[in-house]
Amino acid sequence: MSSDDITASILSIINNMLLDLMATMARIDNDKRIERIKQGQQRAISAGKKIGGSTKNQEIRAKVLSYLNKNLTAEEVAKISECGVATVYRIKKELKLKK
Repeated sequence: MSSDDITASILSIINNMLLDLMATMARIDNDKRIERIKQGQQRAISAGKKIGGSTKNQEIRAKVLSYLNKNLTAEEVAKISECGVATVYRIKKELKLKK
């Protein structure tokens, strides 16, 4: 074996060890993050807060619904209702699905 072959095999072993070490550290970090998220959720639940689910702003939805019936454009409704155009389109789509 030449010294180049030995050097190449040593570097390969070191690179593999470093990759394994980084993967292990990433997994541990991810596990800690998941644990902290669960702790935060438990704290929020014990404080009486709702976790997950859809939190739709009913005031904005009511405004949008009232202006949609007045033949305004989505941009006009969004400006008057102080929300995004995408929100107007989303509410419009939900109305069509209910019908």
